[in-house]
Amino acid sequence: MEGMEDLEGILAEIETAVAEMERLKETNHRLMRERDDAIIKLQDYMESRPRIETPPSSSANLLYRKYSLNDIKSATGDFSEHLKVGKGDYGVVYKGEIEEIAVAVKIRREDGFTLDQQIFHQQMDVLRDVRNLHLVRVVGECLERGCIVYEYMVNGSLADRLSCKNGTSPLVWHVRVRIASEVCSALHFLHSLKPNGILHCSLKPENIFLDEFNTGKISDVGMARLLPEDLLIKGNIAYLDPDYLRTGEFTDKSDVYSLGIIILQLLTGQQALGLVRKVSQSLETGHLDELLDPLAGEWPFDQALQLAYLALDCTAASRQDRPNLHPTLTNTLDELHATASAIVQPASTVVQPASIVVQPASIVVQPASIVVQHGQQRQVPSLYTCPISHELMDDPHFAADGFTYELEAIKEWIVSGHDTSPMTNCRLDHPNLLPNRSLKSAIQEWKEANCNPGSTS
Repeated sequence: MEGMEDLEGILAEIETAVAEMERLKETNHRLMRERDDAIIKLQDYMESRPRIETPPSSSANLLYRKYSLNDIKSATGDFSEHLKVGKGDYGVVYKGEIEEIAVAVKIRREDGFTLDQQIFHQQMDVLRDVRNLHLVRVVGECLERGCIVYEYMVNGSLADRLSCKNGTSPLVWHVRVRIASEVCSALHFLHSLKPNGILHCSLKPENIFLDEFNTGKISDVGMARLLPEDLLIKGNIAYLDPDYLRTGEFTDKSDVYSLGIIILQLLTGQQALGLVRKVSQSLETGHLDELLDPLAGEWPFDQALQLAYLALDCTAASRQDRPNLHPTLTNTLDELHATASAIVQPASTVVQPASIVVQPASIVVQPASIVVQHGQQRQVPSLYTCPISHELMDDPHFAADGFTYELEAIKEWIVSGHDTSPMTNCRLDHPNLLPNRSLKSAIQEWKEANCNPGSTS
């Protein structure tokens, strides 16, 4: 009887830990939403201040404006070949500099099409006011040459990173899961805009860009309206909704189809054409593992399997058979992202339930980190602990690997000569650190509720 009581007690503890894990997953999602809202509000605030008070230090400080052709020539070294960084359906992209800030200037191709100035104006009027953490920001236009000026994304396009262009380091699997979630979030934002949602209609890895923290951002929003149909189809055939090719009509499920193809590419690293058939066959024969991109590291097979089936649902031939972007896709990808983070960073993403080691005659419960309150032990949510020191954080900061660490711990790691992530062992693209203010606020609230003055983790 005593053994049964012990087992019931342990099971009760497990149920409590699982409930706490679910609560902290909700907290994690809330903090991510608050972070996004805070960054958008900060950008809006910086733009509302007089320029003389805010010397430009990043593209967030550039007010939207209409540029002359001379401005664009000056920014791009008169369209210097050395500053050409890409080419797409709409035209050529140059890296430029305006007010000592790096920008990307997209110039309409001269051999492509006649620009409808009225539609161009209408499109820019819409994009000027659209702000989201996962959209590449439009900072200006030049009607004279059909130019669009964007904030510059230092890590280039997703297409470049999947092919490791110029020797860039590959994207590890959990970052790919996060990017899929971020792209889905951006699409949901666009589709939900009032009074009229915006469809992308030209989503592909070449139109998804990564900032210094490899945060995914969608570009070329609405550019499909400026392209002749033959150019649009030619440049996007592998990503275009089959129903659009039959009916000529874009819907929200057209963007869902494109997202599905991109998820398959994140999984496999392969070209888009024929990829749906390849992945379908690999699932039928039980050989999905042979298709997974080895450059991404060792995919947890359950994660890869869920993503593959989700992507195939998105790429169903008929729109009616595809899942809704929200809540089905957004919630599923958010959960896969949270699970991926927990796998690679168990000490700082979500609380882990007490682990169970089954032995012949006993069950041993291994406790998590604790603090002491009024003589009682309190479990520290692992969302709030540093993966380096394993202590409750006071000043959490993002590093280039996308993980959060205590500021002094990650600074000491970098200063001591490490140029790799403490979590993934992949090279850190830069040593810059970004405050995680939302998490800091949440930690402070938790400490006030659970810690005596002077108590330690």
